[in-house]
Amino acid sequence: MPKGRIPQSSTMSGFVSSTTSVLSFIGEPPDVSAIYDSSVAVLFKGLLKKEEVTKAKALEGLLVAVEKTEQTEEGLLSAWVRIYPRLSIDVSPRVRRLSHTLQGHIGSKAGKRLARQMTSIVGPWVAGTFDPDRSSARASKDALLRIFKTEEKLNQIWEAYQSAILEFCRDTITNESVYSLSDERYTPPDDAKAKFDRVLATCALCVARLITGNSEKMEEQYGELLGEKQLWTSAFAADPYLRRAVYRLLMDALEKMPHWIKQNLEMVATAMLKGAKSQIASVTTYLEALLALTKKYPEAWTATKLKKSALVQFVEFIEMGSQVAPPTYWNQVFAVISEMPKEVLKKDEGAKKLLGGIVKGIQSGPEPRTHMIAAWGCYWDTCFFVLELGLGLDEWIFQDVAEFYCSYLSAEKPKDRYLISQDEAVAATVCGVGLVKLDTQKPEKDVTKNVLDVAWAKAEQSVIATIKAEREATENGLAVIKTGESWTRLCVGALKQLSKDGTVYEAVVKSNVSVLRELIDSLVATNGKAIGAATFFQQLLTKIGTELLHDTASKENTWNFFANKFTDILHAETAEHILEAFVSYGAHVDDSAALQDAWAKTVHALMMSELPKEKKESCFILLLNSASVYLADKISPISELDSYIVNKMRASLPEEANSNSWVLVKDALNSTHNIVSQESSSKMLVELLENMSIDDSSRLVKIMRTISGTNPQRLLPFINSKHGEELISKLLVLANSPEDEVSSSATKLREIITTAVSKNSEEAVGRLTDMTVENIRASVLEPTSEHLSVEYLSTKAASLVRESPKEAVSALIEKLLFSKEQWKTAAAPFLQKINHLSLAITNPLGGCIFLAQNGTIEEASTSYDDEGQSTLLRMAMFSMEFATSIEDVTSVVPAGTLITLIHYLLLAKELSKDNLSVNGSTALWKYSNADVETEMLEFTTSISQWISKLLEDDKEAHVFSPALVDALSEASKGSSISAFYTARALSSVMNTLCSASQHFRNQAVAFIENRSIWKTTDIFLSAAMLDGAADIITVPKREHIWTGLIGTLLGVTPAKAATTGLQTLVLLNFALPSQDEGEITLSQPRVMNLMNTLLSLVDEEDEEVEMSLGLMVETTKALCNILPLAKSMYGEHWEKSLELIKMCWEGCVPPTEEHLAMIYMTLKLYAVLATLEGENEDLDEAWQGEKDELYDRLLNLFSKSDVPENTHQPRDIVYIQIGRLLKKMNISTIPDPSAIYPLLATRSRPIQKAAFDILHSYIPTAQAAASLEIALESEASSSISLPAEILSMLITAPELPEDIDFLPEIPAQIKSYILPWLLVFDHFQNASFKLKSVYATALKEGAYLDPLLGFIAKILFRDNKAFDASKVSITAYTPDQITPAMADLKWLATHLYYLCLTHTPSLVKSWWLDGSRNRATVQAIEAFTEKYMSPLLIDNELVAVAEWTKEHKEEEEEGMKVKVAKAAREVTATYPVDDQAMEIMVKLPAIFPLRMVEVQGVRRVGLNEKKFAQMQLASQAVVNFQSGSIIDALTLFRKNVTLHFQGVSECAICYSILAVTPDRALPNKGCSTCKNKFHTTCLFKWFKTSNSSSCPLCRTSFSFY
Repeated sequence: MPKGRIPQSSTMSGFVSSTTSVLSFIGEPPDVSAIYDSSVAVLFKGLLKKEEVTKAKALEGLLVAVEKTEQTEEGLLSAWVRIYPRLSIDVSPRVRRLSHTLQGHIGSKAGKRLARQMTSIVGPWVAGTFDPDRSSARASKDALLRIFKTEEKLNQIWEAYQSAILEFCRDTITNESVYSLSDERYTPPDDAKAKFDRVLATCALCVARLITGNSEKMEEQYGELLGEKQLWTSAFAADPYLRRAVYRLLMDALEKMPHWIKQNLEMVATAMLKGAKSQIASVTTYLEALLALTKKYPEAWTATKLKKSALVQFVEFIEMGSQVAPPTYWNQVFAVISEMPKEVLKKDEGAKKLLGGIVKGIQSGPEPRTHMIAAWGCYWDTCFFVLELGLGLDEWIFQDVAEFYCSYLSAEKPKDRYLISQDEAVAATVCGVGLVKLDTQKPEKDVTKNVLDVAWAKAEQSVIATIKAEREATENGLAVIKTGESWTRLCVGALKQLSKDGTVYEAVVKSNVSVLRELIDSLVATNGKAIGAATFFQQLLTKIGTELLHDTASKENTWNFFANKFTDILHAETAEHILEAFVSYGAHVDDSAALQDAWAKTVHALMMSELPKEKKESCFILLLNSASVYLADKISPISELDSYIVNKMRASLPEEANSNSWVLVKDALNSTHNIVSQESSSKMLVELLENMSIDDSSRLVKIMRTISGTNPQRLLPFINSKHGEELISKLLVLANSPEDEVSSSATKLREIITTAVSKNSEEAVGRLTDMTVENIRASVLEPTSEHLSVEYLSTKAASLVRESPKEAVSALIEKLLFSKEQWKTAAAPFLQKINHLSLAITNPLGGCIFLAQNGTIEEASTSYDDEGQSTLLRMAMFSMEFATSIEDVTSVVPAGTLITLIHYLLLAKELSKDNLSVNGSTALWKYSNADVETEMLEFTTSISQWISKLLEDDKEAHVFSPALVDALSEASKGSSISAFYTARALSSVMNTLCSASQHFRNQAVAFIENRSIWKTTDIFLSAAMLDGAADIITVPKREHIWTGLIGTLLGVTPAKAATTGLQTLVLLNFALPSQDEGEITLSQPRVMNLMNTLLSLVDEEDEEVEMSLGLMVETTKALCNILPLAKSMYGEHWEKSLELIKMCWEGCVPPTEEHLAMIYMTLKLYAVLATLEGENEDLDEAWQGEKDELYDRLLNLFSKSDVPENTHQPRDIVYIQIGRLLKKMNISTIPDPSAIYPLLATRSRPIQKAAFDILHSYIPTAQAAASLEIALESEASSSISLPAEILSMLITAPELPEDIDFLPEIPAQIKSYILPWLLVFDHFQNASFKLKSVYATALKEGAYLDPLLGFIAKILFRDNKAFDASKVSITAYTPDQITPAMADLKWLATHLYYLCLTHTPSLVKSWWLDGSRNRATVQAIEAFTEKYMSPLLIDNELVAVAEWTKEHKEEEEEGMKVKVAKAAREVTATYPVDDQAMEIMVKLPAIFPLRMVEVQGVRRVGLNEKKFAQMQLASQAVVNFQSGSIIDALTLFRKNVTLHFQGVSECAICYSILAVTPDRALPNKGCSTCKNKFHTTCLFKWFKTSNSSSCPLCRTSFSFY
């Protein structure tokens, strides 16, 4: 039984006594009877439980209870001190932490009463501060500080209770065991052992703490404890924390009580060296303790009583490596070795074993890379230490060291013992560290000299032997290369660290001199073929050339080789290496003349050599690159090399960019001036520029990247030449290339040029800026085939401004913005003629357009770029983009330049607006599509916003606004087209300024008040001011103006109607307020005179009046404002006004461009007269007499529309107005809709919509008459069908445009296909079943529905995702209600699909069941139909049946009763037969109508089974195959039953008495042989499908006679 284990028995409680350890798990339980609070007593009992959670909760409960009390009661204190020691060492860290915390709270509340209990608890308490669990240790420390407050008082506690603490620790270390502290019944062995080790460790650390204090008083007690074997046995325990605690105790004891260690030295040394094996997590502390012991008592190495010697034990420890310790482990190892007794190292070749152990420890791990230097440093230190001791191992060590160096330098893999590291760099550093440590040895010991003479000499000879072996062909070049790399790496690292005055430095340099000499000899002897020697030679001169060439003999030998021998031994394999060595040599010599001579010889020899082309080029590339770095200031250009490189450039232009020839060209341009001449590089750059063609993008990119790599010193002179301007221009174009490689290469080259120039001089920067400005302006004004977008050019201009000095910005901007003359020249071609007078409808100055005089320039022309943009448009777009990028425009742009800019931007805006209104009206751009129109609309908007912001910002300062208004006013004078557009610009400016500034409101009012508008000849200027200031002119002033204008108009003679009259009318229409702005105050006589005058101006019968379009338009416009004033006046003016409208509408057929303005104004006049109906009897009489004729002429005007497929806002406005008026007309008055059908195919949305609206209203009303006609006349069914004009539009479904997702409206071409379909389904409304069947048959025979359903499927299941139809109204569709186009189209497609299922379900079903259809599509349609359509259609059918039942009495249906069950989707029909009832049931499927409707027989009366089934099938066929309704099926069943009982026989083909076709005929064609009768339709279908005219039953030839 282990020591301390308590025997288990039923009488265990009897063993509890006063001698039991306070830590033992069988200690006496606390007496809780004295505790006042019973709940606290219960918590104490919880502390005795075994479970961690129970104990933790009990401790937490006690902590809460104690915190609530002011002081600890005596009973609780007594109970607590009995149980605290055991809890303080519990297995659970949480329990230990809580116990210490509770101890602090109880102690603080107990006050001085705690002192009586301290001796029994102080040991476990202070031991807890060394708990390996940091939180527990901190809790113990906090508990102590909670009571004793300061560190000083804590130190006093240690001293005051030293005896109790020491006694506790001694008893624990001496008497406790694993199972005296833990109950083996409940504690796992591992936990019990860990607990025991932790308790011993805390006790050992407590003792160490006590020893470092005032321990002299109890020295004997400490001596006894330090003599305890149990204590030192723990030195090699498994727990690292316990081991570290013992080592710490040993070090403290060696410092304070060394004599007690000496008395127990055998035991201590044995424990320390026996434990010298696995020391993971304690190795550092172990070596510290071992070093301290060795320093104090070296004899400890001989005092052990172990089977193996102490040194052997230590060697075994070293062989295990650093054991996860830091690299300083190896320093500690050598520190211990350096303190060992000499006799220990000498005995049994101990030092040799020790060195072997170090190597094995390094290699067996293996040691981490970060440890290698320290580890091998330990090896070198130990070697040199042993040599210093003179232990007789010198020869062995020399051999061992030499073997390490030779193995490192060997090309072959070394033996395992001599493998320093797999990493060559680490191995080289290790060998270098050996040399460095050798350099620090004491000179008097001769260690350094002996190692160099023997070991290092052998290493040098091994290198030379390898070189000779290659020369003698016994070794290949790879071995020399490998050895050379290793040797060079070693020497480079060592020479950096060695003292230049030291012996080792001198020896290393001397060895390298010998190696260099041997390499040169080898190269000469092999005629340059020794590749290994060449590579080694290059490495030596490159890496340590400075040190080598410092030696005179080595320098002369090397010079002799390069000057006299190298040119004769050029070889393909070694040339590059020797050339690299030559450059390195040149970098270290000072004789420039000699070097230039050698350089020339080398270049010439290389050019004349027979080396392969690729190899020769590689050699020149190497020379150029290396010489540019190392020989730039020592050599000068050679014409022979210049010519060679230029020729190479010409020859390699077609080659790839990575070819050797082209790399040579790039490196030549990147070299310094001393390598290749500036003349040659400029010549190459010029030729490269000439070869920059966009046609060959790969060559172009290659050239640009080559120029980008050119040395700035070479590039700058080229940039400053005339060729530089050409390059800058090309780069501006290429940077905008659609090819990413081209654009990025051009941008990078431009940045490189800018950087190079900016570092040169301000003058150079200015020249580059001027070149760029001219290129930008030229690209805008004269676009070439490689034209640049204005966005790109403006970005470049803005970038140029940002990069310029602040003081140069204003001048630079003025250069970039165009002069007034340039603007004028660019605008002139667009200001010569107005081609579309319909713009009077849309432009703000309205009728002024009729007064504009065409220009006198006969051949005004402009140029366009590839995108169709004119020069003026490019100028405006560039200026707009550029101007918006300028901050604080008014302060940096000169006022004159800014006014010119705004003037022509406004002109460009007005011209753009007209071109947007009528495509091609101003020809500002050639090509038009949706994207272009959107871009131009954004352009005009941006001009308006930018200028408005400028004007508003200037409303107070008036920096440029007054001058702008003056300039625009002056340019608005006259009657030129330029004045007309400028006046429009002035109107918008005045509108903005009047809204923003009181100053300009006053100025506008003053302008109007200071002149008599009715007398002015500057009509455009006056109109602009009236329009711009319309919101601020007071009513009295406006009345004064129109009164004056009316007076002038009344005085106009017929002869001047087209001139003075038109001018006055134009201004009058501006002066008169609209109906929304208020009433016009004029006297009745004045109104009558004015109306008569206006009507006389458009009187065709008056020969004196020179009729013109402008006069007609403006007169009609004036009448629109004046007629409402005459609503109470009687006279013929009403009839004349209506005659004017009739005349116009009749004369404008077909409506052309020039008619639009006139039509528009007469439509407005018609609307005005319509609003006055009922106000005047004369008007009413005239209106009733002319109304029908007016409608006819309006409809005729509309139906004769010939619409081109281009944008035309005035025309659209006119047709929108026509559509509104036609919607109010009586549909029954439409004589023939066939003239309207073709308008559905137009691309004009207003016309298309108006045509649809008319037909959409007309068609449903016409179906009642058609149904009656087909019912009365049997032959009518052959003449009635869907209109051929509509069917012709349904043949082919359109394709969805690629940009459909981005369009705001459904394209007209799609609408021209879908709108006719809506009209087709309009035919089914109000139509009888027979008429519906005729329409369905037409659709079926023409196969029109299949393309539609395919088109719908594409829309609804776009991107393999079904449309969510719950978001729209399925049963109804309103055009143009939602955006974008795709959302509207999906709604329309959903509604169309619903109509298809409603009116032609059998055709949809046939399409759906088509086997050729994609399976996924079929499933998607089925799911979509079931989810969204079927519920609506089923409900519609059942509701229709229910309503039909209510409307028809049983007597009318011969007693048939019908019941509807909506939930079950069933309809039941009961037919009385005598006193019984026959019953059938119609059941609708969930996926109606794609699945079959079932007609089931429920109760059969008076019919055999076969007859009953035949009648069911007939009714079922009506629904499933004839697109009939449930009502049709029930009606057919009823009639079949009735006729059966009347004795009528059924058809022998369809088994129905009544035909299932719409005519519902009886069998009337009989066979003369078998006497059976058939339906005519069934019989003809039989003949057609059987290709025979025989009877279906008896097969005899059928006779119709």
